[in-house]
Amino acid sequence: MMDDAIKATDFLVETGNPERLDDTLQSLPMMRAFVVGRGVPGGIAKKDGYPVVRVFGDTGFFKFAMEHQGYCKIIRQLDELV
Repeated sequence: MMDDAIKATDFLVETGNPERLDDTLQSLPMMRAFVVGRGVPGGIAKKDGYPVVRVFGDTGFFKFAMEHQGYCKIIRQLDELV
């Protein structure tokens, strides 16, 4: 039996503007990621002072795009979802 569930992974990132980063993530057609908590009561989720980005599927593409295009700095990948 195949598991059709898409894996989600959270990352802590450093960015000057989490809302703009989220807009950028939403505009990239191959990117399935978002800044956690944007637009909800309580606001953007943070851990250790850094915004949390949730990525669905291929984290390698996310890491490559963020590091090589300069959208944000990845602080670390979390072991579990926030």
